[in-house]
Amino acid sequence: MNREIEASFGAKVLHQYATLGPYDFVNIVEAPDAAAIAWVSSLGWSLTGGRGNMRGWQVWAVFLGILCLSGWAQTAPPSDPAAEVDRLPWSTTRPLTWDDFRGPPPQDTAGRAQAAQLHLALTYSLQYELWFDRASGMWRARIASLAVTNVMDKTKSWVYPDKKTDVLLNHEQKHFDLGEVYRRVLERSLWRAAGEGATREAAEQDLNTKIGDTSRQILDVHARVQDQYDRETDHGRHAEKQAEWDKRIAEWLADPAKAP
Repeated sequence: MNREIEASFGAKVLHQYATLGPYDFVNIVEAPDAAAIAWVSSLGWSLTGGRGNMRGWQVWAVFLGILCLSGWAQTAPPSDPAAEVDRLPWSTTRPLTWDDFRGPPPQDTAGRAQAAQLHLALTYSLQYELWFDRASGMWRARIASLAVTNVMDKTKSWVYPDKKTDVLLNHEQKHFDLGEVYRRVLERSLWRAAGEGATREAAEQDLNTKIGDTSRQILDVHARVQDQYDRETDHGRHAEKQAEWDKRIAEWLADPAKAP
């Protein structure tokens, strides 16, 4: 009977259990869609060789894949709650202060253009779901949940004590704001990723490939724009260029689609 069900409906009986309690049998069945599982449920008495009346109860389960990746300026997630103190998420209501720059500044000051450095991490984690599309005869995959973060690592961000000016702090804040622009770009782009394939594994691989390609492309652009910002403003020393970038970054925050 199990072989017939698989041949007729594309469903597969994975496990069968005899149980004690309100139900006599539990069948774990993998099916491509709701119609197939409905037919299998209607034949539930046959799965157990039973006769007479049958009362069934269906519990749906969706396969979830889990993928966690890190992007530009990668930092490992904190291993304990205390480490969260050293990670500052971007916020509209919580601007940077010099107290956030806790890392030791480099000792080799010769030829160094920066008076401060902000260490950012754009990271994402997601879950995806897979299902069989009976209409097309293809397996499909899409993201079910997604979290993209833009955080500052305080222990790796530094400033020379005699360089703590409001002008320089604004320059570093705009680095943080740029990270937020591309966090939003990455989040929006990843949500659009979808995979398909003749098998579940192929659909999963297709989705993972698209996620990887999308994230690498956006994170590469983010890194290039951060470098361009430093070059054109001379690390905040060029007041006119800094003002231009302040305006530009504010526009991109309001509408990330305008960002390169």
